Amino acid sequence: MMDNVSILNNVFKDCFSIDDEEVKTIKLNEHPRWDSVGHMEFIAELEEYFHLQISTDDFVEIVSYDTCVEVLTRYGVKFVQY
Repeated sequence: MMDNVSILNNVFKDCFSIDDEEVKTIKLNEHPRWDSVGHMEFIAELEEYFHLQISTDDFVEIVSYDTCVEVLTRYGVKFVQY
């Protein structure tokens, strides 16, 4: 079973077609695939993999890896290796 850090990293890599080195530096609207449509798809993937529903307020707060971890932590997702 994968830990939550690995799951999150894979969601980033799969959604935005990036490699490991880009995962923690990618930002909303600074990458061609992370535009408004890509953001909606990314949030849907997060909700599916972490079995939660992200509120609109939190949805718009996710603009980077770090903000994503912050938001998911508020939903009870634990990141041991972060």
